[in-house]
Amino acid sequence: MKKINVKRTDRGAIQIGIELTKIAADIATLTGVGAQVGTPLKIVATGIGAAMPIARSLKQAGRDRASKAGAWGITKAIFNADKSTEKKKEKRAHDTELIFDMFEKLPLYDEQDAACVARYKQVESFVEAAGVSIQALYQFDGDAENLKKAIVEAMGKRE
Repeated sequence: MKKINVKRTDRGAIQIGIELTKIAADIATLTGVGAQVGTPLKIVATGIGAAMPIARSLKQAGRDRASKAGAWGITKAIFNADKSTEKKKEKRAHDTELIFDMFEKLPLYDEQDAACVARYKQVESFVEAAGVSIQALYQFDGDAENLKKAIVEAMGKRE
């Protein structure tokens, strides 16, 4: 869960940086004098923002190729096959099963029992770390299979 949220934070920070660069470029362009700097700066920031998803897709395609039988040695040397799409799905499914195991081991909720309340909050924090809000969790109302799918899908979202 920590890796998932670190990636979310890092990508969010990068997106903020790109947007701030675009704003600075707009300001420079509007001053008139800075138009020679502002316009190229905005073009570069826009290009970086557009290239990032493409680069991630290419990297993931390389990982997927490296995980297949018969992949070239150089492909396996460059790309980490343990981060292939299939391996990531397996890991997310395993983590979801662990969360559901926590659900099953929860005692009946007792507001007066501090240890019980703490355990519920701990499980809630794991669900939120996976990317599912507590409000969304309650919307599934006992539909375990769809909740599992939603948690696995939420773990894969970074932006």
